Amino acid sequence: MGRAKHHQMEQEGKVDHALALCVQVGAAEECEFHPGTYLDSMEFFDYEELADKIVNEVPDAMDGFNSRDELVECVESAMGMAGDECGSCASYRDS
Repeated sequence: MGRAKHHQMEQEGKVDHALALCVQVGAAEECEFHPGTYLDSMEFFDYEELADKIVNEVPDAMDGFNSRDELVECVESAMGMAGDECGSCASYRDS
């Protein structure tokens, strides 16, 4: 495996970890009908503030991140993937 692919996989793992931390503090939740689809609780609009909450509430939150800035970056990426509505549920509802 090349360096670029390894770095990409490592970064994806960090974003997945950040998403799990967001779920743990209530900033996101998994759709009850579509596992792997995450919804933004719309409680946090400032990723710095969300990172602070994560660090304050989860003792080992920084494990796997090289810096707080990296955590904030991964939290931003993770929350960017979480929608305000599950696309699959919305499609079913609208059909």
